[in-house]
Amino acid sequence: MKKLLCLCAFITVALVAVACAPSSLWKSDPTTKQIQNEYFDAELLPFSIMAGYIGFDLTIRNKTTNRLEVDWNKTFYLYDGKRNGVFTFEDTALTDRNKPKPPDIVAGNAKFLKKIYPSNLFELSVIAGAPLHGEMKAGENGVYLTVIADGKEIAETLTFHFVKQ
Repeated sequence: MKKLLCLCAFITVALVAVACAPSSLWKSDPTTKQIQNEYFDAELLPFSIMAGYIGFDLTIRNKTTNRLEVDWNKTFYLYDGKRNGVFTFEDTALTDRNKPKPPDIVAGNAKFLKKIYPSNLFELSVIAGAPLHGEMKAGENGVYLTVIADGKEIAETLTFHFVKQ
C-alpha cells in the first residue's frame, strides 16, 4: 500500500512538472512583439501551458504624464488577420467572458501588466468541470489593441506566427 501511495505521488508530481514546463512543441515568430508611439510603448509575449499557446502577457508603459485607458471592448483577438472575439482575464467567470469590460487605467509614467486570453477559446473543461483557457491554433495570432490617450483612440496591431514543431 505504501509503495502504491509513493507511486501515485510520484506520478502526480511528474504530471504537474510537465504541465508547468514551457512548451517545446510550438514556436512563435517573433518570440515577442513591441510597438512604440508618442503616448506609450507596448510589449506582447505569448505564453503556453503544456502543448500550446493560451494567452499573452501585455505590458504597457505610459510615456506621458496623463492617464491612458485600455479599452477592452475595442481590443480584439486576431486570428489569421481577422477579429475573433475579445479578451478575458484570469479572474473572469466563464459566463462573463463576452460581457462588456471596464477599461484599465494606466497612470501617467506608469507601467501596466496583464495576462489576457482569447475569450472565444475560454470553455468549460469536460474532465475538470472548471473553466479552461483553450489553445490558440497554428497561424497568425495577435492583438488589436485600443488605447485612449488625451481623448484620442489609438489602435495598434501586434501579431505572431505560431507553428507546431
